[in-house]
Amino acid sequence: MKTSALFIAALALTASVESQANGGIDLKQIVKQSVDKGLGKEPASATATANGGSAQAGAATGRTMPASLLSSGGPDIAGIRVGLTANEARQAVQKLNPGYKFIPIIHPGSKREVGFQASVGANTSDPKGADFFSVLFNEGGTVWAIKRDQALPPSKAILKDTLVQSLKTKYDQPGGQVMYRDKITVNMAWVYDMAGKQIASFSTNFNYTPCREVPYSRYTPISDNISVYEEYAPTCSMAITINTSALRTGNQDMLDRYAVQIVAPPLQHDVGTLNAEAAAREQQKKNLENTVRDNKPQL
Repeated sequence: MKTSALFIAALALTASVESQANGGIDLKQIVKQSVDKGLGKEPASATATANGGSAQAGAATGRTMPASLLSSGGPDIAGIRVGLTANEARQAVQKLNPGYKFIPIIHPGSKREVGFQASVGANTSDPKGADFFSVLFNEGGTVWAIKRDQALPPSKAILKDTLVQSLKTKYDQPGGQVMYRDKITVNMAWVYDMAGKQIASFSTNFNYTPCREVPYSRYTPISDNISVYEEYAPTCSMAITINTSALRTGNQDMLDRYAVQIVAPPLQHDVGTLNAEAAAREQQKKNLENTVRDNKPQL
């Protein structure tokens, strides 16, 4: 981890349950309270709402999200946006498809609940089709990554040209810059700098991109249906990526699976929550030391 925020994040995610049980401060309760804010169990601070959005949503990380990307006119997937609270996102996803089944997403390393998955269908290989909507939120309960992955039976496949045109219509920003876009395949991506300016291209990693991959940053599967980098370039405010396939149709012009993912790196961690957790652990450590301070060695 290169930034102090991510260093603190690493500290926060490695605290053991045993140490929480022994100190005077209940770290588990602090973590629970921070997630409860995002789940709507108490008011969440510095988060964007479903109706507006705020540049303050990224303030806790030290990088401010461009307000235009969090507003009602900002990039979305079926109306769901980054910057919402976890509870707002869950309600919106439930409204999108009342048939969705919800399960929590648990980070494989920290064992912290970091999001939820809503799904219809057993998996993306289901011959009847499937629909998976994944949402990741940070330590303070603010949504920072979303993905929808849809698999279709061959009879409902979508022509490549139809999908490309729909994606351009939805995500191309008026006045944005287009560079190196592939005219043959559906290799499409949109990246945004910290001023909210968009560059459309074939991927997120090209010359002059604000979202170039960070060396040695691992691309980690958080669940079966969503993967993210552990660290993003500090110049990147948002990235939108597309994945498609034609496994069932066998015709690259007839797509039977497509996925859209949006990540907002400035919202990836809530430094305020992480600092509170780190302070609690430090106080816990001092409390434990105080309990044995008067003990003397038997020499």
